[in-house]
Amino acid sequence: MKRKNYFSLLSCMLGALLFGNTLFPTLTVTAQEETKAGSTAEYRNEETNELRTIFWADGITPPKMGGDDSDFKKTEHKTGNAHYVEYIAPYKAGNGWYDINKTDTQAQDANLCFAAVATNMLHWWIAQNTDNIKEYLTLHPDAPRADEIRKFLTPVTSQEERSIYNIFLRQYANRKEGYWPDLLEDQFINGYYPKETGGTNDPDFDGSDLIQKGPDSNGGFFYNVFRTEILTNRHQYDRGYSSLSTDLKHYITRGDLISLTYDTGKSAHVVTVWGVEYNKDGHLTGVYFSDSDDDKANGMQRYSVLNKNGHARVTTDTTGNVNGSLVSCITVLSTGETAWKQFLSPQPTELNLLWGETNFIYDGTSKKPELSASNIRPGDDVTLTVKGEASLVGTYTATASLSGKDSGRYALSADAEKTFTIQPSQTIFDGGLKSFCDGTETTNFAYGDIITITVTPKATGLSPDAAENPKVLLSPTNGQMALFFGDHQLSAFVNADTSGTYTLTYQTASGILSPGACTLTAAFRGDTNMVDHSENITVQLTGDNYISVDFLAPTCETDGIKAHYKDKDGKLFINENGIMKEVTFQDLVLSATGHQPGAWIQDHDKHYQECLNGCGQHLHEGNCTGGSAIFPDRAVCDICGHPYGAYPEEPETDIPDPDVPENDSPAPDVPENDSPDSEKPNPNVPDGTTPDDETSGDGTSDEELPSPEAFTPQLPSSEALAATSQSASEKVSEKAVETGDTAPMKLLFLTLLSSGLISMSIYRSKKNML
Repeated sequence: MKRKNYFSLLSCMLGALLFGNTLFPTLTVTAQEETKAGSTAEYRNEETNELRTIFWADGITPPKMGGDDSDFKKTEHKTGNAHYVEYIAPYKAGNGWYDINKTDTQAQDANLCFAAVATNMLHWWIAQNTDNIKEYLTLHPDAPRADEIRKFLTPVTSQEERSIYNIFLRQYANRKEGYWPDLLEDQFINGYYPKETGGTNDPDFDGSDLIQKGPDSNGGFFYNVFRTEILTNRHQYDRGYSSLSTDLKHYITRGDLISLTYDTGKSAHVVTVWGVEYNKDGHLTGVYFSDSDDDKANGMQRYSVLNKNGHARVTTDTTGNVNGSLVSCITVLSTGETAWKQFLSPQPTELNLLWGETNFIYDGTSKKPELSASNIRPGDDVTLTVKGEASLVGTYTATASLSGKDSGRYALSADAEKTFTIQPSQTIFDGGLKSFCDGTETTNFAYGDIITITVTPKATGLSPDAAENPKVLLSPTNGQMALFFGDHQLSAFVNADTSGTYTLTYQTASGILSPGACTLTAAFRGDTNMVDHSENITVQLTGDNYISVDFLAPTCETDGIKAHYKDKDGKLFINENGIMKEVTFQDLVLSATGHQPGAWIQDHDKHYQECLNGCGQHLHEGNCTGGSAIFPDRAVCDICGHPYGAYPEEPETDIPDPDVPENDSPAPDVPENDSPDSEKPNPNVPDGTTPDDETSGDGTSDEELPSPEAFTPQLPSSEALAATSQSASEKVSEKAVETGDTAPMKLLFLTLLSSGLISMSIYRSKKNML
């Protein structure tokens, strides 16, 4: 029992008495079914006719709730405005659930409800693991405390069975305040030392202390199986109705057992939960528990759980006038089935290997990846070792191995080998570049001097692009250095001396360097453990040998002169790839570039081309000329291609009368056309369908019509039509040439005329045949 203040047996009993539960009387059990863990039962509430579902703890045979044969008996009483209704079932041994009570006098254990709850939960835990425990004792008959463990396997037959309770009673007799059942369970199973502060055990933090000290003498009965792995959990609640509703169902259906702590004002009380109840909406409505402080006749009770302003409260009041007691905490105990299987199984557990960094930078030290495994049980004596370390740049393979007395429980996975690399280090020149002349450090040299450069490369142990200070300073193992002037190599590649310093020399009398400032490059190359590196140094070269002559650029019309040198004798030289070469004046001449005309530019009726070389001179300037101005366009210059001059006037032209035929075209034979309202019949209507049977289609009698034999129409041949069309086209073409602007109109007219003649000929032929 966890207590906020010191309290006696009387305060504990008063808390339980005042504590209430909203009762829902029952009619009958409507269904029972097995779940993944435990069983479920349904019953209907008598007041609301609401269906309720009870989820029972795994491995128990619970009392029956509801119906005429219900194991839960109803009791009720009224106090003031409150109406308390309780459902209580008697304890029956052998059903897998327990109700260990305190001693009869409670002289020493008035506040030890937490010890009674821990005892209930451990009896249940041993019952669930009976087969595992027996196999453990068979495989390890001489296991620590084996004889005591065998006694715990004896079935519990009464509420006074105190083989486990007495272990806690010896430790906490006469305690004036409560404590936590989960800490006693950790002590019993693993051997953890209970913390006076009540803090939970953390294997990552407290496990090393357990391993170092060994199990607490009051527990640790199954330390060899679980080592530092705890099987308990604890949840605190404030405004926690929703969380409590979710958690209780989650843990009990997962196969765990739960204790529940509720506050009773000045104290708190903890009970062992064997079942949880929910309505059709999935909301928590009740808990079924055993209580160490009740009468021996009582085994299991039911209290309602209410949601009041987000708080979970328990009560037996049915009026709603009583707030009930606030649920402040639950603890959870799991069976540890996974750990049992891992311990008892003859098959080793395959390790989940976790390799560390596999890319390294050369720093002269040995490298290999770090290795760990995520599924080695706390407390097991297993050591992972990595073989295959290396120190030089290259690609290598690391191999994992197992050792330790518990290593036989584990097996290496397929990734027990890992490839890793060592990359070349960043290179620096320690102290930079230094130049010497006859042993004196200087950057000023005269022709004929020997330039001596000293440099000491070092590996920093960092990546090539790192900006931080060197991690180490290591000498090269096999690199060489040479001196360069631009792309020209001034010295041979040389090796370092015993101190790791390179000495590079150059004789200025070779004539490669020109007078003035010369930038020399010291290059480090070829070391497999260090990246190539180079740095520059600028020296001044002086002397009377050469006088520099600046470059003179050529223009369009004048020659230029190349940059060159002149010695004291007047001879001319050029620097060709770092070497002075004597030349003639003619060799230095850069011919005038000449003008380069650009595109034509028009200025009114004049044109010119501007030089593209930048001199701006106008080339080929003149007047635009050539071309003819034909309406509506101006004349186009034959030289620059631009239009110029004035626009021409529009010529006067005669528009031909389309109703007057040309002299060389025959008048068309146009048939008479009846007006739309003529009374003559339509010649297209067949015989027998005309309005007047006595007249023909055109008003002529049948006797006046020639017979088909007498008149056979002669249709023009295709060749004749083509010839006629061609003749007409030629004539139209001729006229188009003669008249210019009227040609299109005449061509259209002739085409229409020809089409009319052909149509009339076909029309007459059909008419005569009728």
